[in-house]
Amino acid sequence: MGLFDKTREIVSTHNGTISLLSRVGHKEEIFVQGYDQTSAYTDTMWNQALNRIPARSGIKRILVLGLGGGGIIPFLFRRFPPCRITAVDWDTIMIEISKQMLSYKHRDKVCILQGDAGEIVR
Repeated sequence: MGLFDKTREIVSTHNGTISLLSRVGHKEEIFVQGYDQTSAYTDTMWNQALNRIPARSGIKRILVLGLGGGGIIPFLFRRFPPCRITAVDWDTIMIEISKQMLSYKHRDKVCILQGDAGEIVR
């Protein structure tokens, strides 16, 4: 960690230790039990994955199971601007973190549901 890095930790009953890393000049990164949820690594991963789907594929509705830090949301809107997104996460703490981190301009096009994805999708 650099001189100006700052880490906050939150303990969740669902996910255990959630670490929020702030670095000067970078967006906040989120790790759960040490695994990337929203970070430079996941940004690269989402960019590469979404670029394989044609932008003109006609995608209008997207379901995200496991919101994590919400880092996927801006990438989905950049790739599929007219889409509407429903995201499901079982952890209210992760939902609150994602809402705080995200400054996406299409909030009215995102519905976040709290609960077990296996039950909600049914």
